[in-house]
Amino acid sequence: MPNKKYVCLILFCLLLTGRFVQCTKGFQELNTNPNAVASVTPNLLLTTTLYSIVDENIDNSNGLQLGWQVNTGYNFATLELFIQHFMSPGGIFNFGKFYSIYNSTYDESFWDQTYLNSFKTATQLISLSATNPNYANYGAVGTILQAYIIQRLTDLYGDIPFSQAGQGFLNGIVYPKYDRQRDIYMTILNNLQTAATSLNASMPLLGDISSNNGVVTQWKQTAYSLMLRVAMRMIRVDPTNAIRWASIAEDSLGGASANLGNGFYITGTSQYFNANYAVLASPAGAYLFSYSSPYLKLSDVYIGLLKSFKDPRIFIWPTLRDASGNESIYDSADQKGLSVSDATAYSVDQLATFSQVRFALLTPTSPTFCISPAQTFFLLAELEERKTGTGTGRNFFKSGLTAAINQANSFGVSINTYLPPGSNVQAYVDSIGNMVYNSQGNLDSNVKLINQEYWLNTLFDGIEAFSNWRRTRNSTSSNNGYPALYVSTVSGSAQLTGGTIPSRLKYPISERTVNTQNYNVAVGNLVGGDNLTSRVWWDVMN
Repeated sequence: MPNKKYVCLILFCLLLTGRFVQCTKGFQELNTNPNAVASVTPNLLLTTTLYSIVDENIDNSNGLQLGWQVNTGYNFATLELFIQHFMSPGGIFNFGKFYSIYNSTYDESFWDQTYLNSFKTATQLISLSATNPNYANYGAVGTILQAYIIQRLTDLYGDIPFSQAGQGFLNGIVYPKYDRQRDIYMTILNNLQTAATSLNASMPLLGDISSNNGVVTQWKQTAYSLMLRVAMRMIRVDPTNAIRWASIAEDSLGGASANLGNGFYITGTSQYFNANYAVLASPAGAYLFSYSSPYLKLSDVYIGLLKSFKDPRIFIWPTLRDASGNESIYDSADQKGLSVSDATAYSVDQLATFSQVRFALLTPTSPTFCISPAQTFFLLAELEERKTGTGTGRNFFKSGLTAAINQANSFGVSINTYLPPGSNVQAYVDSIGNMVYNSQGNLDSNVKLINQEYWLNTLFDGIEAFSNWRRTRNSTSSNNGYPALYVSTVSGSAQLTGGTIPSRLKYPISERTVNTQNYNVAVGNLVGGDNLTSRVWWDVMN
């Protein structure tokens, strides 16, 4: 029997070279049969869309447990290394770590899988509701999900197909135009407002396997939380509209009395595994997170931030794992993150001294957070700081920090299991909120603190972390966002970006060859062309 290590490497290399053709078989049938959607009920489409959004659309019930959900695999190989939640000492992730070996498959995965999966089914959900008034709630939820999906995609690339996307069989549009990102954002904001107000508690909403569980009021909360996220992304390029829309979201969420519950997340099942588990900790994926793994460790930026604030999460999320799989506890002093500049080939014993994520937080049924309550509270805190600049966001910040620390409870564990005896989370939150958070109107220091916490809370979500971090970059450096990240100094690294962290992903090669005219228009709108260093519309430094 072949060694599991090499089986995993072969599987991953096959994925990188696009050999996993079986994944597209169902889409091929859908694309060639315009009547295929007619028999699909809206509740089934809703379930399918939700699973696709968090990359849990691979059936693991056959026991294969391949562990390579496509987008999640690329998330860890690329974006989580761009944003430096994780770091890799091995060579297989050189693009994510060094930006030095370009592979178009990285970029094309997010684009292809999104349009073929979640965006398509969300669009179909909206289309079904247009012809049947009984499906009104499905249309509203489909609109909310479509907004979530398309924002993540446009944030990665810039101008993308939206208004004409997914219209192949609906309206015969096979070469969709690229919408300008500003237009996409304005459409998203208006769509979210319309969807939130049209939700009706007396109408059916079945098939909702998310934390919202078919409850209309919770979907309204998701819509306005997403509206806040979208609006705050524009804070530098269009502050007037950003504040206006963010304030609408704030008021709709309850203002100072906002109760965000557990946020919006989707849990894995025994059949459809949590994608992070599948990639990092399943029998096939565990090689990435084993005792001696040469591929992924928590970064020194992540561990360093937790240590610098004596954050209790240093006891919860990171751990040291021995050769038998035993994990450390109460050992914050020994936690150590891997540096971006360190490309040394470590021995097994040396690798074991770097921190990893606890396996208890990586199970088949763990949740994948799309919008956490902590993230929404942090954005509300920043909104208040930018509106008044007098420390009025402090209570939102404290609520966000409390939610961020307690978020591990949603993973089926108790944080008290890992916190040292006598730990007092509320006392810690009060100390940061009262002593570190500046009440004298120091906007920069408060925004920095808020977004450092936001970055910590987006662990596993490389897309959102990468996007929010880019909007916080200042005018002194393309790498100096919140938190400050680093570019490798290893000889020959960063040669594709000139020594800076990438600002976007390049369009798929297939767009250049198949949708050429629309691609060329989009590239013409990018200052610097279709390159990793070109900036999307909202990514301005001022």
